[in-house]
Amino acid sequence: LKTILRLQGQTIDSAVQNMLTTALVIAAAAYARRESRGAHFRSDFPAPAPRLAQRSQFSLAEAQRIAQEAS
Repeated sequence: LKTILRLQGQTIDSAVQNMLTTALVIAAAAYARRESRGAHFRSDFPAPAPRLAQRSQFSLAEAQRIAQEAS
């Protein structure tokens, strides 16, 4: 998340900004999930938790807040 935020501040190319925004939302959702699920493996939460098996939905503002807090 820290690297994505840094890269967002270093580029003016709109296509790259769009890719970084997508990466930010995906990474923030993975960081916020307290389990391993699908392709998102977390060594600190290695097992899936059936009670958490639901879709993650974030606004861009929420993803940016999570990224700032994690950095």
